[in-house]
Amino acid sequence: MCLCYVFKSLGYLARTLLSRSAKELRLLVLGLDNAGKTTLVARLGPKAEGVRIRSVVGGSSKEIVINRKKLRFLDLSGQWGRRQIWRNYYGSANALIYVIDSTDAQRLGEARSELFDILLDKRLENTPLLIMSNKQDQVGAMPTSDVTNSLGLTRFERRNWLIQDCSALTGNGVEQAMDWIYRTIKVEREPTSVESKRIWRVSKKRRKFKYWEDSNPF
Repeated sequence: MCLCYVFKSLGYLARTLLSRSAKELRLLVLGLDNAGKTTLVARLGPKAEGVRIRSVVGGSSKEIVINRKKLRFLDLSGQWGRRQIWRNYYGSANALIYVIDSTDAQRLGEARSELFDILLDKRLENTPLLIMSNKQDQVGAMPTSDVTNSLGLTRFERRNWLIQDCSALTGNGVEQAMDWIYRTIKVEREPTSVESKRIWRVSKKRRKFKYWEDSNPF
């Protein structure tokens, strides 16, 4: 039997077992058409343990596995005639990522209206909200403070939310935003910077040591 075939079979088996043992968390990626949702999702999970992309009703699904937890990013179409499909996914959402085109001031009112309609749904009452102020690398991009005021985000006093300026095209700001969303939904992954890695490893060791102390009957 060809060794290449054996290795491919073992790799497929490992991915299958990992996928089955992982706990799935669903993150909805919503926003108006041309906001940059698909470009953003394409940047997620470069160091994940497994990546799978497939089509779903109204968009696409990207699944990544981090520390035995499966994250499914549901990138749903923002075209006006297809936005009614969004509500079909509200009940299973663990987090909401709303993408804004910061260069299109004329559509901010429409983006705000859609966002408010989303948040009125009681199924999303306790769902963390991450707003990506996208296309900050382009000329004419509005500052994040202006986007915050235009969207009326300060009204959401009881909701766990964050707005992050970013560029899905260059990747700027994406890592910081994902760090926040992963912490919020309690997905532990190793940071990218050297200093962050050192802190993460020390804190992880301390948690293990504390657990040993608490569980040690002596």
